[in-house]
Parts: sequence; C-alpha cells; structure tokens
Amino acid sequence: MHEQFMDRVKNNAATPFASKIYQVVCAIEDEIKYICDSKNHGDIEPFQSPLAKIRLASWEDYAYKTKCRSRQGSVMQTLYRFLEVWYVALRMVVQSWEEEEQLVLQWLIINDGVHKEGWFSPKLEFLLNEVNRLCSCSSIQSEKLQSLTTNLIEKRRRKGVSFRGIIFVQQRISAYVLSRYLNNHTRCKDNGLDAG
Repeated sequence: MHEQFMDRVKNNAATPFASKIYQVVCAIEDEIKYICDSKNHGDIEPFQSPLAKIRLASWEDYAYKTKCRSRQGSVMQTLYRFLEVWYVALRMVVQSWEEEEQLVLQWLIINDGVHKEGWFSPKLEFLLNEVNRLCSCSSIQSEKLQSLTTNLIEKRRRKGVSFRGIIFVQQRISAYVLSRYLNNHTRCKDNGLDAG
C-alpha cells in the first residue's frame, strides 16, 4: 500500500486530492526543516521525515512524540501538532486507496487541520487555502453521510428512545470521525441521537 502510493505520487498518478494532501504534508515538513536549520539551538532536535517508513501509523507517532518533547507553547510544538493531524489525513488517504475524500476532509475540519497560524510560509498558506476551498466548495456531506444520518434519524423516530445501533467501519479513525460528525450534526442533536 505504502509503496504503491509513493510510486503514484512520484509518477504524478495519484488523484488530485491525494496529491494535494501529500503536498501540504511536505510543505509542513519544509516549514519544520527551515526552522530547525535556521535556529541552531540545542533545544530543537533535527527533523527526519518518517514518510519513507512503511508502517503508516509511525508517521503520526513521530510527530506526536516530537511535539511532546518540544517546548510548551513553542512554534515547533504548534507545527508538530499540525503535522500530526496531516499525517493522519495522509494515512487515511493511503489506506483508503485515495477514495475517502469526505472522511479525510471531516478529519481535517474536526482537528483544525485547515487553520492557518498567520506566520506560515506563502507556499503552505496557498496549499491550505486550496484545501480550505475543497472543504467549502464540495459538499462535506457526502451521500454516504447523508444516507446514514437520515436512516439513523428515521429509526430513532420509529423506535423512540430505546433505539440503539452499531455502525461498523474498517478503520478506527473512521469511527472517531463518524462519532464526532454525528454528535455535532444539528439534525442528530435535535432528534436525541448520541454517538459514543
């Protein structure tokens, strides 16, 4: 999976969405490398991109651990938190064979992945603006999400407060995104639906 995706990116064969996610990740990595190279302080450890590692979850693990070792409230801590969110988004793209755009966009929205700090490089700002346009232009409510929401609300109305359901997903991250989506959806809230 990892090798095929990286080959597709290298050969410009990845979907435009997957390419955009990969470009943002690389731009965030470039920001971190620039800061590491320009500040020769002993408190900033050198950056080593984990994207060559086959175990996809190791990407966000690296960002998380480095974020935790960064000085509280520092630029580096902010960048590594941001990178962690984007590594997860890229992992979702790779694991879904570049098919779960709406789920990835939901993940980014839920975790402030399109938030701009105001001091990012022009390249990163530009790429984030493009992803932000994707979030606002394309309906975040995919047909799958709309159908799921409608079905859950309909069953809740028919069965009342005793209604319980289980939604099966392939990835744990999908369960997290769906739970957050359903708990924040106005129609679900108005009908007493709660995902846990």
